[in-house]
Amino acid sequence: MYGKQHGDPAKTWDIENWDEARGRVRELLRMVASGEARTRMRGGSGLISYGEISERIPEVGAPHGRGLATILGEISRTEFREGRPPLSAVACYQEGDSAGPGFFSMGRTSGMTNPGETELEFWVRRVGECHEYWKVNARA
Repeated sequence: MYGKQHGDPAKTWDIENWDEARGRVRELLRMVASGEARTRMRGGSGLISYGEISERIPEVGAPHGRGLATILGEISRTEFREGRPPLSAVACYQEGDSAGPGFFSMGRTSGMTNPGETELEFWVRRVGECHEYWKVNARA
């Protein structure tokens, strides 16, 4: 069986090498945040769409699938635990106007949000922190 199982057989994704896929997604997000990678997002915004992540790293599956969502959550929780901003902040909808609901849920459950902060304020703050951190610490 391929993939990663989260206690529930219905949540197993056909990702043959989970750790390798997660590492490739993390590196792509890091490069986007630092400005090293160009994306199709308009205006060189330092963001990447879920669809473009799936195109560049097809083994993660569909742009809005559980495999990619789980990988993004794992990356951001790890980054936060290690004192860095949550890298998945730079992943967003193709329109570039927001992250998905999983990002906001992960932020609330991981203690990353500020009291009274809206989802948009949380996302904008975390995107800014990612850009600032990764431009200075390009290889952390």
